[in-house]
Amino acid sequence: MAKKKHQGHYCKVCGEYKSNESFTCKGHKNHICKKCAKLSKEDREKMMNGEFEEDPDLFEDIELPFNEGDGEYQSSDAVYYDGYLGFVGLDRLSPQPYVAKRYNKLKDAERTFFRGIVQNLIIEFWENNRLIPDGGEVNQIMNTAIRHFKEEQSFTVKNDKDLRRIVQSMVVPTINKQLRRENKKEEEG
Repeated sequence: MAKKKHQGHYCKVCGEYKSNESFTCKGHKNHICKKCAKLSKEDREKMMNGEFEEDPDLFEDIELPFNEGDGEYQSSDAVYYDGYLGFVGLDRLSPQPYVAKRYNKLKDAERTFFRGIVQNLIIEFWENNRLIPDGGEVNQIMNTAIRHFKEEQSFTVKNDKDLRRIVQSMVVPTINKQLRRENKKEEEG
């Protein structure tokens, strides 16, 4: 499949594709549009490095994001200046959906991290209720662990029957380890 070609020329300062008329002869060669060429050399360098303070007079033709209370429609191709990323579209700022991975596709460190979360939740349940979790309680522990994992990682674990089986298989050994720790503390104390 062929790559989509952009219309016009790219300006390396503002990071936009602009029409042929927006560039001077020298601007085509240097990849700097007329508007950016008017800026001082320092301002151009700041803008290219993402350190430029937003000046509404310089870029009045660029759509800025609307305030939610305005009730105005904002197109997804609107652009605004972010000091860190430079000029970005609003569609890039929207939160990315979490990717769900199956437990067996996780790396060893990620599996260990997830298992640690589950073990902590099982121990917490045991200490609060002095009961072995079953059925709905295991589902609740699994869902809470998935939520905690998602907060720490840039993806989540897929909630499926294999994951439920793994969490269920961790319940009894985790409680047995906790009971051994408690017995050891009683013998020492």
